Amino acid sequence: MEAAEFYVRSAVLELGSRVLERVLHNVGVGRQDKPRVCADKHLPRKMVSTGVRVKTLQTIVGPVRFARSRYVCPGCGAVEYPGDTLLGVEQTGFSPGLRRLMTRAGLGGAVGGRA
Repeated sequence: MEAAEFYVRSAVLELGSRVLERVLHNVGVGRQDKPRVCADKHLPRKMVSTGVRVKTLQTIVGPVRFARSRYVCPGCGAVEYPGDTLLGVEQTGFSPGLRRLMTRAGLGGAVGGRA
C-alpha cells in the first residue's frame, strides 16, 4: 500500500507542476505596455529587450520551468526580468508558496497550521 501511495503522490505532483507551467506560459513574456527605464540617472535610460530566458522555479508541486523576457540597460548593464517581479521571484528560485512553507518548517510550525 505504501508504494502505491507514494506512486500516486508523485504522479499528482508531476501533473500539478505541468499544469502550473501551462498557467505561467505567457505570464513573463511579451511586449510591455510602456518602455522599461533604468533607475540610474545616466543616458540612455531606456532598457533594451534581449530576448527570453528560462528559469526553473522550485514550487510546492515540484520544479517548474518559467520563460520570461530579459531587459538590459545599455548604459550601465543593469538587468531586469519583469516576469520575476510580477510573480515575486526576483533574486530567488523558490516560489512564494514554497518560501512560506520553508519558513514555517524552519520555525517548527505545522505545515497545515499556523506558525
